[in-house]
Amino acid sequence: MSYKGLKINNLYTDMNNSLKLLLDNNLICYYNAIKIANNDLCEELFWQNHISERKNCERHFNSLEQYFFFLENSSYNCILFDGSIIRCSYKFSTKSKSLESHNLTWWPSPICKDISEIFQSSYNLSDYIKEHLENNPYKNINMRTPIRFDYDIKNVSDNHPKSHMHMQNSECRIFVDRPLCFNKFIKFIFKNFYYKKYIQYDFWENLDELKIGDISIPQIDNKEFLAFTTHKNSNTY
Repeated sequence: MSYKGLKINNLYTDMNNSLKLLLDNNLICYYNAIKIANNDLCEELFWQNHISERKNCERHFNSLEQYFFFLENSSYNCILFDGSIIRCSYKFSTKSKSLESHNLTWWPSPICKDISEIFQSSYNLSDYIKEHLENNPYKNINMRTPIRFDYDIKNVSDNHPKSHMHMQNSECRIFVDRPLCFNKFIKFIFKNFYYKKYIQYDFWENLDELKIGDISIPQIDNKEFLAFTTHKNSNTY
């Protein structure tokens, strides 16, 4: 299934349905309404309360400062059961209806703890996490890198593949063989970083996957890349 003829509303609907499913199964604590904006050049789907520059910039990647900036400004799509943050955005060309860029980020919580009950209480989540870290930082701080999948057809070079994954620092760009839809990204995060939670549910393979952009063919000399394989019962990739 290609994007041509597929309206951005389809992706919007898929994301909303998936977020509700995750909420109903206690895998996320809360999600914001998804925003859509469009003009003569592009259609964009993104998280609430996007604040340009400031703590969004690359030099803050992997810093606690950035995590708390996103959390305290409600600048995200959803908060997972452990306080981790998901931020996803897509940009499509208005004329060609083709994908121009995306940003899919999992920003892990600095603590490894189910915060669902805290989130439902009157306790401020940001204050709770900060207090938890201050009590015993060497014991309570959990060192996990953010994972960000980027796709950008306008900024391509040998060191900047159009589809790539960031981790550990902003200059790390691991080649990825294709752009990702939201459901594929969410399944990747839960399967790789919350496996015990992942295997408790059987709905993962029933989530629709949309092919939203061209598949890049890895070069022979590109030894480090991440490939998202096709399931035998899937016709999406």
